[in-house]
Amino acid sequence: MTYGYSSWLPTIYVSVGKLSATYSLTLTVVLGAMQVLMCYVVAWCVEHLGRKRSLAYGFGLSVAGGLFGFVNIVLLGNTTWPYLFATGIVIGVGIIFPATSLYVYTGELYPTRMRGFATSLTSSFARLASIVSPLVFGFLLGAPGGGGLVFAVLGGAALIGTLTVAFAGIETRAKSLEELSD
Repeated sequence: MTYGYSSWLPTIYVSVGKLSATYSLTLTVVLGAMQVLMCYVVAWCVEHLGRKRSLAYGFGLSVAGGLFGFVNIVLLGNTTWPYLFATGIVIGVGIIFPATSLYVYTGELYPTRMRGFATSLTSSFARLASIVSPLVFGFLLGAPGGGGLVFAVLGGAALIGTLTVAFAGIETRAKSLEELSD
């Protein structure tokens, strides 16, 4: 989600929203700065609300953003930059939750003997996604309703994350690593 979103958002602003490259990059920088600030909010949430709940909220927000973008572009034909920017904000705020907290959560889910391997393995999948997502999103963007399809795929990926965390995730907050290893 993170790589597809961040690498294709400027192109969506230009191709779907008909913005100039300058304005497109300006909006992308604003969203990036907002995400930097959101890292502190996420850190607070992870420590006070718990890992599982924070991840579920973030993924859920990304689902809502993806649905908002899809409905506005494909069903309502709203392709102006305010709709695209609002979609970017909602998805961006949602994505920052898993992007910043999954490394903590992944490390806590595995016993010490394999914690490094598990974190490296999940990071490798993220890098693989950074290779595949531009190809998928480039293909989708060229299709009719392309921007909406991109947002639908992002929302669908977030839905998978939401369901996975909700049904298979365990809460690790306030538990020792030894307790979690059992």
